Amino acid sequence: MRRSVRPATTVPGLKRGRSLKLRVVAEGVATLEELAFLQAHECDEAQGYYFSRPLPIEQFARLLRTGIPEPSVVVHELMLSPLASAEGRPN
Repeated sequence: MRRSVRPATTVPGLKRGRSLKLRVVAEGVATLEELAFLQAHECDEAQGYYFSRPLPIEQFARLLRTGIPEPSVVVHELMLSPLASAEGRPN
């Protein structure tokens, strides 16, 4: 069973973390829509299948050394950009 971001519980949790001056980390992010929702509500960090499936330790160590490939970051920024739809890119 797949979980999704639940605004009724997520937004108050984000606000509570902010009021305590904590960095908020969302876990279980699986879709671009969930990531966009969290970013719109000023979530600091996210983890989940959207970024990577669980990895064996060797692959995780390599990921830490090399980082996530830049093209995926650029695509996410373009897709989430408010200008994306104005410039004819997918939003």
